[in-house]
Amino acid sequence: MKNRSLPLSACALALFALCAHAQDYPSRAIRIIVPNPPGGAGDISARVIGQKRYDDVRAALAAGPMFFSQIMEALGSRDGREIALALHALHEQGVLTRLRDGEWALKTP
Repeated sequence: MKNRSLPLSACALALFALCAHAQDYPSRAIRIIVPNPPGGAGDISARVIGQKRYDDVRAALAAGPMFFSQIMEALGSRDGREIALALHALHEQGVLTRLRDGEWALKTP
């Protein structure tokens, strides 16, 4: 008597593979962890390879409230000086507020 379970399982697996669909990748932000100090060769190469998600602070905060470190990561900043200046300028313009938990957010009109 022949074993029929192998062809049946192969057919079932093939039908399942036809029904499966791929997800969008990445579905969330990718964090690159570099085990070297800032300014080292590993840090520089990771920053070159990684992409900036936003062009400026206003665009980053348009996505939602963020902590300072999240803004630095989103803009690909090394030390955050330019971000601090941009946050100060937005605050002076009256379009930026700081939430109770420390997140920065754009004021809603």
